Amino acid sequence: MTGFRRPVFLLIGLLTAISIALIAWVSVTQSTTELVQTKIEQALSINMENLAPEWPRIETHNALSTKVYYAPIVNPVQTFELHRHVLEYLNQDTSVPPVKITQISMRYEYGATEDTLISQASVEFPVILGIEKEMLVQSAVKTPHYETSK
Repeated sequence: MTGFRRPVFLLIGLLTAISIALIAWVSVTQSTTELVQTKIEQALSINMENLAPEWPRIETHNALSTKVYYAPIVNPVQTFELHRHVLEYLNQDTSVPPVKITQISMRYEYGATEDTLISQASVEFPVILGIEKEMLVQSAVKTPHYETSK
């Protein structure tokens, strides 16, 4: 009877160890993913807010009225500038694991009183044991209408 108990206890111990390792892996993966997503969203938002007022503008007409206002021009130059500033911002934060931003894109959505500048980044980062994860992170900021002075 004692010969039968030892393999059962070993099997139960092995299953318990595997379960604990799996739960730890899921927990580390989830917390790292949430951290990276939060930090990338923050970096995109802060840098869009800081850079958008400096970008060249194009005259835009509001669809709901006859007012003219000026919206930031979004082109590859501004996208590259945002990419560079986001990487510099992330390099200053030691809590962020090494990330690889493979692509950043931006677009503009026009609104009645303010416009929305939306950016999206493709990000790769190591999670655990050299396994990498890839995800898309999106962030948006509102930009006021800059009207002409009379």
